Amino acid sequence: MVKIIFLHPDLGIGGAERLVLDAALAFKKKGHAVSFYTNHHDPTHCFAETRDGTFPVTVIGDWIPRSIFWRFKAACAYVRMVYAAVYMAWYVIPDEEPTLIFTDLISLCIPFLKLARGSFRVVFYCHHPDKLLTSEGGFLKKLYRYPLNWLEELTTAQADKVLVNSKYTARVYQDAFKRIKDIPDICYPSINTEFFKATVPKPLKDVVPLGTDKFIFLSINRYERKKNLKLALRALENLKHIASEDDWNRVHLIMAGGFDPINLENMEHYMELTDLAAELDIEDKITFMKSPNDVEKVSLLYNCKALIYTPSNEHFGIVPLEAMYYRKPVIAVNSGGPTETIVNEVTGFLCEPKSQAFAEAMSKLMSYPDLCERLGDAGLKRFETRFSFDAFTEQLDGILSRERQIIFLHPDLGIGGAERLVLDAALAFKKKGHAVSFYTNHHDPTHCFAETRDGTFPVTVIGDWIPRSIFWRFKAACAYVRMVYAAVYMAWYVIPDEEPTLIFTDLISLCIPFLKLARGSFRVVFYCHHPDKLLTSEGGFLKKLYRYPLNWLEELTTAQADKVLVNSKYTARVYQDAFKRIKDIPDICYPSINTEFFKATVPKPLKDVVPLGTDKFIFLSINRYERKKNLKLALRALENLKHIASEDDWNRVHLIMAGGFDPINLENMEHYMELTDLAAELDIEDKITFMKSPNDVEKVSLLYNCKALIYTPSNEHFGIVPLEAMYYRKPVIAVNSGGPTETIVNEVTGFLCEPKSQAFAEAMSKLMSYPDLCERLGDAGLKRFETRFSFDAFTEQLDGILSRERQVALETRAIEQERKHK
Repeated sequence: MVKIIFLHPDLGIGGAERLVLDAALAFKKKGHAVSFYTNHHDPTHCFAETRDGTFPVTVIGDWIPRSIFWRFKAACAYVRMVYAAVYMAWYVIPDEEPTLIFTDLISLCIPFLKLARGSFRVVFYCHHPDKLLTSEGGFLKKLYRYPLNWLEELTTAQADKVLVNSKYTARVYQDAFKRIKDIPDICYPSINTEFFKATVPKPLKDVVPLGTDKFIFLSINRYERKKNLKLALRALENLKHIASEDDWNRVHLIMAGGFDPINLENMEHYMELTDLAAELDIEDKITFMKSPNDVEKVSLLYNCKALIYTPSNEHFGIVPLEAMYYRKPVIAVNSGGPTETIVNEVTGFLCEPKSQAFAEAMSKLMSYPDLCERLGDAGLKRFETRFSFDAFTEQLDGILSRERQIIFLHPDLGIGGAERLVLDAALAFKKKGHAVSFYTNHHDPTHCFAETRDGTFPVTVIGDWIPRSIFWRFKAACAYVRMVYAAVYMAWYVIPDEEPTLIFTDLISLCIPFLKLARGSFRVVFYCHHPDKLLTSEGGFLKKLYRYPLNWLEELTTAQADKVLVNSKYTARVYQDAFKRIKDIPDICYPSINTEFFKATVPKPLKDVVPLGTDKFIFLSINRYERKKNLKLALRALENLKHIASEDDWNRVHLIMAGGFDPINLENMEHYMELTDLAAELDIEDKITFMKSPNDVEKVSLLYNCKALIYTPSNEHFGIVPLEAMYYRKPVIAVNSGGPTETIVNEVTGFLCEPKSQAFAEAMSKLMSYPDLCERLGDAGLKRFETRFSFDAFTEQLDGILSRERQVALETRAIEQERKHK
């Protein structure tokens, strides 16, 4: 459960009030706790939800005048909201500890709300820039408005998220606030259909004393001049001249509007309208209603034939949606938000703001009774498809869930499968709108994936001054010390400042308890690629003595993660066998690949990467130059192929061995030399090309131009490269163990072989002997990738984990808060 506070200037009756209440109902529907704070609330002039206990309402600052001699209304409204914001920052926010503060209409409150300490976010709903809602006036008016307009733009920019109610308002917002570079999110309002479903409409005669034979046009809007209500009256008068006598006898207009007795404009404009009705001699054709209650409003919508909606350049317009829900066609002005809700001549009519145009549309509806029904049915269908309350609820809950701060802590941001996975996880989170940053012990811009050097993610290096080994030994111990140092630094300096929702770390679990020294409601997710204790050779007594405390610490600290993820069912089994004392079962989160990059990258011709002819049959191996990757198997398989392939096949075969190579990694250098020596020993030097750390475009080009992938590690935790090959429709020859047994289907998407050169050579020979086999296996591989391992599936899985961990954190905080209050 999340705590959400709404701050709204005046909880009266109007479109803005209806919207914030519907937003509050949407949040409440999702199980969140919602409360309202306002400058003014009159229980006799408000929507039911603010007086019947649905939401608690607290009034702050109503003693401050709303105007000075009926002038300076905007300045007084600003002062009232600032006072409320300061009061809340001092007394309310520290006590309630909200996750979100939702405010609207007056942005000046935002910086004052942010004076309060806490990890809440402020969302500002901009119905329309306030600076555009006032008449220009003369020099003094402009002088008065200038600082208010300047403050509006300045403070709107300080919201963590700005929402607008339509594409029209989004355009107006960007034109009005030139200095604000962030684009607002469009969040179409809706209506609370649950209330409408639960409310039984009254017969029309119980609301307005009219007969059932009347053709009722309905206008619902506040009694304000900007709503252009006179247009409805003039249209009615114009209808008298074009309608038949029968139609004119049965037509009636009900004008129902929000009316606040302490609002001078409401009183003045109401009198202007009644005077105009008398002047046009249509008094007997119109009924004026002041502030109908919710049941009366529902009854009017249910019993009318059509809605007349007269404002020009209306920001959005809730009432047309209500009419559409009740299957009523809408006649509206062809500008502003209604152009996004109403489809002309499909769900109603969009007209120029002229009485003649409105009268003609009214006449059509009266002349063709089935037209009302057809337009009304189309309106309901459009409402349910585009503007339903469920869609509105999900949209708002998505906004609440977005923009979480996520920190990744990884030992060495080089080039490898683990690095590719954490970067893809970061891209998945970023795709969902979250803010992501990386912290690491080492980052070399000349030896890393592009996302960590091109600005996609900010990278901060901590502790690279600590040695990576002591006389080329004690590498694991040094890696542990480096990560612990980074964790302590982050707990002290980074986490209190960034206030992350989630910290995602991997490879070395010893950092976890030190990260948790920081105060906050963040959760720590540990991605276990493979237990570290199993990745080291056993060695003698001294090696075992050295590894014992490290292995014990690995199990102890892994258990302290809030969530452990593994990359395959195989790794899950290995994890449970390795960590007997950990009872929690890890979640399986299959890695994926960032296909957006692959789609956007144009592969180079092979000759631009490796000087080889197009007639060659290219087998490709991509892996780091490490002994555990068993790369010698590929070389021995190639040598074995020489004895079973035809002369033609042997002449055209070529193996490209591309791998991550770090010049400061001793094993990389040693193993590279071992492989080149073995190629010479096997007399296959002319059949193999070695590549060190190909960049992303080169890697894509190799995958695109090869015929098949050879993947040699035994008991590999998962294996990202086979997925990349499958995406490019390349069959994969891999060892029949570990993660590849979950990605590759033997003889369907590739071959799973025993880790023997003879078995690999036979699979290679099959692919060379039957050209259509490569195509068939490759097509099946792509289909399997799209079905089981797509980036979208990976993204949804990670975002689901984030949402669940966030919910647990919030529940924990709520329990702590409850204990504190006790």
